[in-house]
Amino acid sequence: NRDAAAAIALGLDDIVLRNRVVDWVKNVDVQNTMRNEMDDYLYEVKDTVGVELSFDDLDLIIEGVLDIAKKRLVA
Repeated sequence: NRDAAAAIALGLDDIVLRNRVVDWVKNVDVQNTMRNEMDDYLYEVKDTVGVELSFDDLDLIIEGVLDIAKKRLVA
């Protein structure tokens, strides 16, 4: 469902934006906080929406979001 995918993407984006600080790209602690929050969020969505995602799928999504954010949101 495209609407569900868009809502999930916005939720992940919100996590990055809320935790972003100056030089967050170099700050492993901030990135780990983002990873943990995204992991919790995706588990919640997975159970609520009923989407089948493996641990590897979750890791790929989280790392993909962080890679994109690092390129677009350097601040």
